[in-house]
Amino acid sequence: MKKLKLLFLFISLAALGQDNDSNVWSGFDTNGFSGVFYNRVTPVEGTTYLFDNWEQNAIVHKILKDKFLVRRVNLNLNKMTFDAKITESEDVLSFSFKGVDKVEINNRTFKNILYNKSNRLFEVFYTDDNIKFMKGFEVKLIKASKDPMVKRPFDKYVKTESYYLMNKKVLSKIKLKKKEIYKTLGLSNEDISQLNTFIKSTSISLKKEKDIIKLLTYLNSI
Repeated sequence: MKKLKLLFLFISLAALGQDNDSNVWSGFDTNGFSGVFYNRVTPVEGTTYLFDNWEQNAIVHKILKDKFLVRRVNLNLNKMTFDAKITESEDVLSFSFKGVDKVEINNRTFKNILYNKSNRLFEVFYTDDNIKFMKGFEVKLIKASKDPMVKRPFDKYVKTESYYLMNKKVLSKIKLKKKEIYKTLGLSNEDISQLNTFIKSTSISLKKEKDIIKLLTYLNSI
């Protein structure tokens, strides 16, 4: 019986050592018998994808002006790709943005733009010859903490959003405040006066995306 128990222990530890989905934690050596403890991969909360599901379709516009439809699409904020589920299983086909001008999903336009020497996914709200108003997306992995006061037992993906203005090909991160928007746009005193009059007459708020679009549309018209 003792030999049987030892054999079972040996088989169990051998199987444990062959688990490719685990991370080495520590080893031991006792009575000439050695083994390795493995700490299984910790579950990760959250997702690297922008949308909560895969129900949306995308119209992909290539730089060469042709376009095609991709069904069951999501945007991977970590890899900066647009991915499609090709079957009912979890199999995913990943597409890069190379050669792609923009991707349209649910009447929203997304572009992959270089910012601070790395590619970033942006949703484009407004664009003209000189100005673009966009929202940038980023995902970060927050490591788990053993501190019970932190209450974070698992790694977690956290998505963040920020607003950006591109003026004459210079891309700047902004807050939705009038002074900061005006400064980024490099407005003349005459432009500022006209915009202030427009804001007052229309009662728009520069804390809302739709109202900034109205402001930029008006600016482009004067």
